[in-house]
Amino acid sequence: MKESYFALAVFIMGLIGLAILVFFQTITTTNEDVYYVLKESTEAAMFDSIDIGYYRTKGELRIIKEEFVENLTRRFANSYTKTTDYRINVYDIIEIPPKVSVEVIIGNEVKVYNYEIDDFNVVNKIDSILERNYNIYENNKIKEEK
Repeated sequence: MKESYFALAVFIMGLIGLAILVFFQTITTTNEDVYYVLKESTEAAMFDSIDIGYYRTKGELRIIKEEFVENLTRRFANSYTKTTDYRINVYDIIEIPPKVSVEVIIGNEVKVYNYEIDDFNVVNKIDSILERNYNIYENNKIKEEK
């Protein structure tokens, strides 16, 4: 009888340990996934919001602020259908040269032993600069380096 209680205690401790591992794995996996989705959606949104007319007339890259924010939120929302709360903060958008600073905050709630809910946030920040390689082509000819 004593051995069966010991086996039951080991089984329950194993389940508790497994639950803790799954909890921390979802936090870290979510954080890593959000970082890469943020990085890829920021890059794609910057390419989508390039002002083609300005580039053809002036030869410089320029992004449109409103278009960038719209593309970023659309791409990020299409990548995630989870029930977690996400807050996207766009801190800085510079049109010429194209530079953006974006932050995504993930809100999580944790129930601890005394059944109180603790909130904590995981923050991912990214600064992105879009530039072109100026040394490759000059007047549609390959530039010779001396």
